[in-house]
Amino acid sequence: MIVAERPGYGGSDRQPGRKLLDWPGDVTALADTVGLDRFAVLGVSGGGPYALACAAQIPDRLTHITLLSSVAPMEAGIPTILPRDAAQIRARVEGLARLARENPEALFEGMFLDKTEADREAMMRYSLADLREAFRNGIEGCVDDILIGNMTPWGFSLEAIRPHVEIWHGDADKNVPVESAYYLHERIAKSDLHILPGVAHQVPSGHIETIFRGILE
Repeated sequence: MIVAERPGYGGSDRQPGRKLLDWPGDVTALADTVGLDRFAVLGVSGGGPYALACAAQIPDRLTHITLLSSVAPMEAGIPTILPRDAAQIRARVEGLARLARENPEALFEGMFLDKTEADREAMMRYSLADLREAFRNGIEGCVDDILIGNMTPWGFSLEAIRPHVEIWHGDADKNVPVESAYYLHERIAKSDLHILPGVAHQVPSGHIETIFRGILE
């Protein structure tokens, strides 16, 4: 698995003024560099639009497209946990970064309640390390990401997507309501919708295994 850091995250330079449709070019450049002719893409939550941008722009390079807990485009009018105001988004991200530095236990409280104490500590440690790495160069990349995926037209039509798309979503998701999945499924002609009963935004590992098995088949 290759996990690419979008502009402004971790070791990737920020790209001011970037658009969603800039991403497929980055993906193909990365794939060419590592010698991959064809590959699968997985978009989780705010990463869903980026996977769909690849489906729209580079369909012939893709073997499989999967969305997990994906947001829908702004024109869907489906509210998420995020505010719709740019200043409020910046304040929310700044607060998240501050919590990661100063009080990580509060940040992850309640996220891993179904795990043993040892597993909970390990998962919190890895999640915190990922979050701190994401904010290594500041919050601008994350702010850009949210504005692009949630408050800006994506630049392509869902109805024009040709490849098959697998859509997975928990019906108890409070961060990105399940209505987003129904919206995407209704507009992407070749799509399968998998609703996970009782599952929230953090999808349990058992379902993740099933999803990855489907990607590899």
